[in-house]
Amino acid sequence: MNLIIATSNVDFAKKLREGFQNKDVNVLEIVTCLEDLFGVLSKQTNVDGILLKTDLAIKGNDHRLEMLSDSILSLRKTPEFENIVFSILTDYPEGHPLLAEFFGMGIYNFFSRGSAFNIDNLIQSFENPMSFSIAVKYRDPNPEFAWRRLNINPQTYHHKFESTKREDVQEEKAEQLKTPEVEEMVVEQPKEKKTIKLPQLSFPKPKVGTPEDKQLEEEWFLNSQQNDDVKVIASVVGSVIISVASVREHMGATNTAINLAKYLKETGHDVALVEANRSLDFDRIHSLKEAENLAIDDMEFTFQGIDHFKFREGFDVGRIYQTYQYIVLDMGVLEDSPYKDEFLRSHIKLVCASGDEWKHYWIEEFLLNHQSKDVTFLLPCTNISIAENVAYRLKNFDVYSLEKNESPYKVPEESAITYAAILRDHQAYVGGRTLTSQNQVLRTVLATAAVMFVLFLLVMFIFK
Repeated sequence: MNLIIATSNVDFAKKLREGFQNKDVNVLEIVTCLEDLFGVLSKQTNVDGILLKTDLAIKGNDHRLEMLSDSILSLRKTPEFENIVFSILTDYPEGHPLLAEFFGMGIYNFFSRGSAFNIDNLIQSFENPMSFSIAVKYRDPNPEFAWRRLNINPQTYHHKFESTKREDVQEEKAEQLKTPEVEEMVVEQPKEKKTIKLPQLSFPKPKVGTPEDKQLEEEWFLNSQQNDDVKVIASVVGSVIISVASVREHMGATNTAINLAKYLKETGHDVALVEANRSLDFDRIHSLKEAENLAIDDMEFTFQGIDHFKFREGFDVGRIYQTYQYIVLDMGVLEDSPYKDEFLRSHIKLVCASGDEWKHYWIEEFLLNHQSKDVTFLLPCTNISIAENVAYRLKNFDVYSLEKNESPYKVPEESAITYAAILRDHQAYVGGRTLTSQNQVLRTVLATAAVMFVLFLLVMFIFK
């Protein structure tokens, strides 16, 4: 089997290549930008599959996802490439229009962000592509995602590959289909060769004058062992997504989300706080911060060292994934949140509830409606004994109490202990380093021990 790996993350691509080679799979090329993909394909005549990660088209803060979709469609419509099998590593959730368009092209191999997989799974996807029934969940696009403005002529950027062996009639038809927005790419193919000569392709340049995104970090994990029932690993490569929801209104979800984000910031982490509900509380916080009486239109602001993202209709929260070590989603009442799907995909799911016995049925009602088995319940403004009583009643769920705080931006000592317990099994792993406060403490202890050992040797040398 001959594969091409297409991703902008070179280190990750090299790990993939090493894994494939250990399984006797030949990796012909590693492609790190969309512009190079066509040139590489023009030189290869025996490509069986392309492992494509959705970051291939990203340049700076310009994601160019429509261009990525149109380019892959052009490849799929080209006879020389139509039998190539694609497997997609997607940084975007179900319902994203990019995945829906891939599905419409007959691509059914999808590996989602946050899922664990191994080389054997990937090889299997090329040898026996996933079925329609497995991939159908990616078919329908969610209208809340910003996408193409016009429904007509959806392929706004299109490469059309034409072989010189085509009939004149077909060339005339292709000529008639030309529009000012679509530039036809003519490929000359000598009869005596099987390779395809492509012209120099001109791609639109990324937007100028806008600040570049923070460097995207890799959050994909390759499981070293083959396992048909692959589980999500605790040590997450990339951003750890934490959702904070509540069973009913005024249960303290926003207060807890802010407090948890503040704890992460105080322990040395890079954190984003996203308002994933329609309360508009972040607009009021921003106004108070700036001493303004009116709401400020800016979508994001920084306060107490935390980047706050306000709720706005159509905001694609997936765009800031991988940019931060931790992302805290303030879901509010989960039933009313427009980001319920993000809750299900989160690495840590926290649900605020009441410790009052006559309100326990709210928790039971929540579990009946959502049927989540990996939820952790938080009881704000309660004590440990109440949390233990609720935990005894729930049996299969972790329950923690949270100390009452005078401000959500001040972390009480007992709450800090609770947050540390919740986070200990979920570490953000970025750029070859584990990013946790415990890890930082360990490095400090080791450095101190090393200094003490050197001083000990020096003393021994002096008094020898």
